[in-house]
Amino acid sequence: MKDLLSYYQPNKVFISFDMDILSDDVNSLSTTTGSNNLNRHRKQLELLVAKIIELDEDDDDRSRNIDIFLIPLLIHGESVDGSNKHDELIEDYLYINYQIARDYSVFYIELFYDFSKYLEKNNIDNLSHSVLTVNGRILNDLGHIYTCLLLLKAFRITDHSLVGENLAINEERRVFKIKEELSNLNRYYQTTMEYAVE
Repeated sequence: MKDLLSYYQPNKVFISFDMDILSDDVNSLSTTTGSNNLNRHRKQLELLVAKIIELDEDDDDRSRNIDIFLIPLLIHGESVDGSNKHDELIEDYLYINYQIARDYSVFYIELFYDFSKYLEKNNIDNLSHSVLTVNGRILNDLGHIYTCLLLLKAFRITDHSLVGENLAINEERRVFKIKEELSNLNRYYQTTMEYAVE
């Protein structure tokens, strides 16, 4: 790691893991196994952060201080009815990242709750995937765009083309129009059925 930091000389380091950090086969991950792996990962993440801080403090170039960002990007299922298998495990993992960021005075960027809010608004059919992900875990095009928007927002960057176009917002508008059309169809269907009964 010392060689990497010396070669690239970054002033920012971003640390982000997904659910694969907890198991080779996330789908078969149990709560007990997940909790054990969480404890192990906590130690590893803590050591990683501490090591970067230590190497930065030992650096001869005192003008260069490395900002460390913990950005846990976790999504495992897009259902909005509480049926995602690993939501509780994700909450625990997020809290570990938050605690380490607090204890070591590094930056912590939370994306999970923004994802959840987006899905609550836009996952009208309570799908397990296909809104922001391909399969419930791997981000699709919109998922990547939305992640970028959240990161740009976190860094207060307002002059990027993504922010201007705001494709995720446009997608929200598209879904809202679909909801309106479905609502109109539903009203039409109910009215038609009332006339049929009469």
